[in-house]
Amino acid sequence: MKSTLAWTKYGPLEDAASVQDPLALDYFAQTLGNIVLPSFTTRTSRARYYSMVAYGIMISNQFVKDKGEAYYIKDVMEAFKLYERYWARAVVEHYQNNGGIAERDKKEADLRGKRGAIKAYSNKTVSLDYPFLTRQLELGALGAYRTSMESLDLLKDNLSLTHKGIELAREFLDRRYDKLILEAMNLGKIVQKRGNETLNSLGWHSALDYDWDSPYSTHGKERILLRDYIINNPKNLVTITLINEEYINNGKNGSTTEIINRICNRNMKTDEGKLVIEQFNTIRLFEEMSVKLINIWCKIIIHVFDQLGKASVEECMDVVKPYMDSLVESDLINRLVSSVCYHDIRDSYHGKDFSFFIQNFVSMTEADYSRFIIEMIKYHTVVMSRRNSGPWLILNEGDIIANAGFDYARETLGVKVLHGYKIGNIIRLIEDLGWTCSGKEY
Repeated sequence: MKSTLAWTKYGPLEDAASVQDPLALDYFAQTLGNIVLPSFTTRTSRARYYSMVAYGIMISNQFVKDKGEAYYIKDVMEAFKLYERYWARAVVEHYQNNGGIAERDKKEADLRGKRGAIKAYSNKTVSLDYPFLTRQLELGALGAYRTSMESLDLLKDNLSLTHKGIELAREFLDRRYDKLILEAMNLGKIVQKRGNETLNSLGWHSALDYDWDSPYSTHGKERILLRDYIINNPKNLVTITLINEEYINNGKNGSTTEIINRICNRNMKTDEGKLVIEQFNTIRLFEEMSVKLINIWCKIIIHVFDQLGKASVEECMDVVKPYMDSLVESDLINRLVSSVCYHDIRDSYHGKDFSFFIQNFVSMTEADYSRFIIEMIKYHTVVMSRRNSGPWLILNEGDIIANAGFDYARETLGVKVLHGYKIGNIIRLIEDLGWTCSGKEY
């Protein structure tokens, strides 16, 4: 029976993993990341996926059009699932014929459904209905890249390609592969060869790790288009330039925090450049405060569990006092709420409650520590309630009762960096394309 399930575009901010974000700090970090890099998500990390999705949309539209019946967006998405499975098998086929590929090796990093495609190859599975990804339309290529491609003017919201998207699709694969792919989609099974085109050669031409500089490369124009459409897009170019410069200047080393700190210390000449620095300054302050908050939170949870699930607020205050002292000495709350982009946190989902919580402690002293702990737990309760999930900690008069969160606290306590702000993804895209800065000063 034909599926009637609907699908919504990837929303990067609140999802099934959010219950492991007890103070909504991951949510706010994504909000801030979207300010400096509005066209990317935490899942867009490989350049050729943009081309792969563009071609997939083109061939999927052709597939449903050839049926000669009226069709809708959901039909195109169902067709894309067949295309993506065949493409992934083709990539694996190529590697297995040329030295092999394993689930956890570095080949084809971030290939969605890599495990399923490798297993299908090993099992000699013929059907395209092999176990690939649960919730494929959400977790696969289309779900991960659709929002970004719309922002970059490659894709329309009705799942048709823009002129740029069509250009990219045509450079991804020679049109002679259309018939091979359409035959596989129509039959719903792996087709090894059609005419001179083979599954193996399809995998070579369409791999994420394609060697642009090979003397046999025929996709030079595709790389030029990807650089122009993705990296050089004005919405993100200043931020990408700064990330690249600081990454290169530090010998391609350094943590996300170090890159952010160096960006914040830059002197920019243009208003556009100065605004980006202010945005990164808010990110820096938020990240510093997030680390302190989450360590306070984790220390409380661990202590309460150590006390068999119940401890007084006063006991917990003594346990976290060094962390609280550090928070006060750094004046982070005051500096954050005074920063240029703090309003983006305040005006976001959960932002009103977060702002109400921290702004009561802009001028905090040691006398406020116990009240801070109480208000933090109240804020957590509101966040979890909004997610229809139970709180990890409960206030009971002067005591704190622990319900959950011990594993999270044990694994997270002592963390020095919580969020990536998509910087690692951008570096990977830059490296994929061999992109270099134009030299323009901002």
